[in-house]
Formats: sequence, structure tokens, C-alpha cells
Amino acid sequence: MNENLAKMLKDDTPDDLEVQGQLDLVNEEESEIVNGHPENLRVMIKPFSEWFEKHNSRFEDINQVKVAIRGVDSVNTIIITIPDPKNEKDESGNFKRRLKIFEDSDQIPVIDLTPNSMDIYNNGFRIIYNYNDEISIKCYGVKNGLIVVLCRNVDDQMIPYEIVKVKKKEKDLEIKPCNYDEMIQNLEKLANKENIQILYTQITKYISSINTNHDAVTWFLTRQSEVADVNHHLQIDKVLCYILK
Repeated sequence: MNENLAKMLKDDTPDDLEVQGQLDLVNEEESEIVNGHPENLRVMIKPFSEWFEKHNSRFEDINQVKVAIRGVDSVNTIIITIPDPKNEKDESGNFKRRLKIFEDSDQIPVIDLTPNSMDIYNNGFRIIYNYNDEISIKCYGVKNGLIVVLCRNVDDQMIPYEIVKVKKKEKDLEIKPCNYDEMIQNLEKLANKENIQILYTQITKYISSINTNHDAVTWFLTRQSEVADVNHHLQIDKVLCYILK
């Protein structure tokens, strides 16, 4: 049973989760409100080249470099610099920065929403959107498209409740609302410590401090804030969705 549980989580993760150094996001429209909760809504998907041109000024640590290079499409080849993760300085005392190049950015799908933040890692990126007071959206760029994680905002925490794979040629995405009452009930339940340790062995040394599912969620979200790897982020999101399903 334990092996089957771990295998189930692994099987849900695409083997080709090679997150490119390219950017993918998504856009949103107004949603209808029924009984105080948003009905299923759709967000539009646009090329990263258009989205980044519109929103790049929002990112203080992500700077676009515009250069003309013979034989290179300057419109669809986006060059940016980001802070060096080691926080090192050069010989002149300036903090080092790293160069990232996103080729064929018109082929990269992104959510056409105003972003709250964007992080670029060695193996990809993560973008966070605040859709409304109830829903936040996390997006991860992967080789074969986009991974979208829908989150319910609870006590200043973005708690994942659904993970959706978006292919490059898709034009829009349906976002289903979360059953808030059910999530709250699940958060209050006693944590299944055995299953949690099977799904994420790194938690074993801290498991004694976890009693409820909410304790586990808080631990995982804190852990996730320290992670700079797209695959690791997605692993944690999948564990959280499993815990609260």
C-alpha cells in the first residue's frame, strides 16, 4: 500500500517535467458570482512575448536587455538579467547578475493576467497571480506547456486545491472554484503522518510537531518558500492537494 501511494504521486508528475528557461503564463476574465462564490471562469492564454512586454516593468529584479544582434529576431528573443542566487559581488563591488535568454517567446504560452510576482530558477520559472480575494494562481513553465496550480486563499496562505496541465496550443483555461467549506473541514482533520512521510520523506524529522492537516500545510508552505527548483515546488503542491482531497 505504501509503495502504491508513493507511485501514485510519482505517476501524476510528468516524466518530461524539464522546465525550460522560458516563460509561460495565463489571463483572466470577469467571473460570475453565485452564492458568494465565483462560478467556473476562463482565463486567456497569450504568447509570452506580448505578456512580458506589457508587464515586465512590474518586476524590480528582472531587467530586460534590448540589443540588436544580426540574424536574431529581437521581437521574439527576450534577453533578461536576474540577481545571482549566491549574492556575490564582482571586482568593482557590484552584485553579480545572471543572463537568461528566452528564444521563440511567441511560442511560449502564458496566462494573460497581471502578475503579482515572478521567480526564475535554473530549471524554469514560477509566476503568481492574485485572481481575487478567494483564488490565487501559481504557474510553472515546463517543456511541453504550462502547469497551473489553483490555490484557495485561507488566512494569508495560498493552499493548492487543483493542478492543471496546459498544452502550448490551448487558447484558454477553465478555472474551477474551490469547495471552501470542504477545505476547512479537511484542514481541521488529524494528519495521516504515515502517508505524509511516504510522499515527502524530508518531513520525517519534523513529523512530531505536526498534528492536524493544517499543521502539515503550514510546514510545507514554509518549506516551499525556501525552494528554488520547479520540480520541487510541484512535488510539494501535489502532496498538499493529496492531503486535502
